[in-house]
Amino acid sequence: MKQKIFAGLPRIKVERRVEVTLLQKTFALFLAFGSAMLLTSILVWSAGANPQEALKSLFLGSVGSKRALMDSLISATPLILTGVSVVIAYRGSVFSIGAEGQFFAGAITAYWAYLTFSN
Repeated sequence: MKQKIFAGLPRIKVERRVEVTLLQKTFALFLAFGSAMLLTSILVWSAGANPQEALKSLFLGSVGSKRALMDSLISATPLILTGVSVVIAYRGSVFSIGAEGQFFAGAITAYWAYLTFSN
């Protein structure tokens, strides 16, 4: 006799949200940002440092000058493009979970090509 493993559990019904208002999107954005700042502050404070100084240094070090902004964009570009590649594959109904490995394989191959073919 077969036993039902999930007997007694309520069924979950997944429904597509018809419309998300601008207010909901804005609230979600501020909630995520505030939660990240709060969690970061708690971790910095538990390490014995000043959270306000740490957040100020984080901001100034990432976007505080033109050089810092360019360095941040240069570092983020490969990750952004990797994310875009996953979105494109997903939109084409292809489930791709190997983006990180593909990113590293491409980096290793590019470095090999640089060493092999440069003068």
